[in-house]
Amino acid sequence: MGKFTPRSGGLLVCVVAAIGLSISGCQSDQQPTAPSSSSTAARPTTTVQPTTQPTTTPSPAPPSAGKTIGSDGIGKAKLGMTKAAALATGAVKVGTRQVAPYELAGYPSDQSYPVCISEKLGVALITVPDDMRTREGIRKEATQQQVEAAYPKLEKKHNDYFAAPVPGNPKAIYLIEISGGTVAQIMIALADQDCLTG
Repeated sequence: MGKFTPRSGGLLVCVVAAIGLSISGCQSDQQPTAPSSSSTAARPTTTVQPTTQPTTTPSPAPPSAGKTIGSDGIGKAKLGMTKAAALATGAVKVGTRQVAPYELAGYPSDQSYPVCISEKLGVALITVPDDMRTREGIRKEATQQQVEAAYPKLEKKHNDYFAAPVPGNPKAIYLIEISGGTVAQIMIALADQDCLTG
């Protein structure tokens, strides 16, 4: 027969059990006392700060004369002005593109609205910005039917341009480009303008 070797773990269990019996037999009859209220720590208080929303300042919109074209021009840019007077208003500036020598000021660089300044007539033609309309409600992308209803005296002028009288100003006309049945561009001009020909 092989020699039996006792496991040290079994002996340890017996010793712990014996110690446990002696401890349990020595328990006191005294009841534990509850901790006094003075020993309890006060709960910390937190203060919630009100949050404020950041304020943003909107960027100024381009000058649009109330989004409606005047009977004599657009904002401070008036038909018949001399070149010096038009540039002095700040509403007209030297053109940044080769489209025209002058254009309306106050618009992004990717938007160009040419202004024709004639040596004989001064400011003879102003291109109307896309976000503006005539007093009769015609603006870019209006249908040809809407244009004809607003201006019964509409006349074919230059290529795809039609001329309509400007109410309140017998010296001015609207030049309305119609392409594909809708308005592509509007200009306000002197009736005898010499900028757009052909």
